[in-house]
Amino acid sequence: MKKFAAVGAGVLVAGIARARLRNWGSTREEIDATHPGDDLVAGPVTATTYAVTVEATADVVWTWLVQIGQDRGGMYSYEWLENLFRLDIRGCVT
Repeated sequence: MKKFAAVGAGVLVAGIARARLRNWGSTREEIDATHPGDDLVAGPVTATTYAVTVEATADVVWTWLVQIGQDRGGMYSYEWLENLFRLDIRGCVT
């Protein structure tokens, strides 16, 4: 009987955690908004919206985005993981 209670508690906690984490950082407006690509899946079973609020102008954000990539500022990932797939990614220009 204790096993069933433990499994039931685990399922309950996982369900609550999933519901809370599905829209991490998103406002109600972002969750309810229509986004590019939404029309590609008619009637999805579930939807997830992650968001981060950046207190900066688009020009400032753009200067950070354009540096991402090989032979630039890096891929913003783990070098060992990228190199595991023989991508020869380096974190910065040398």
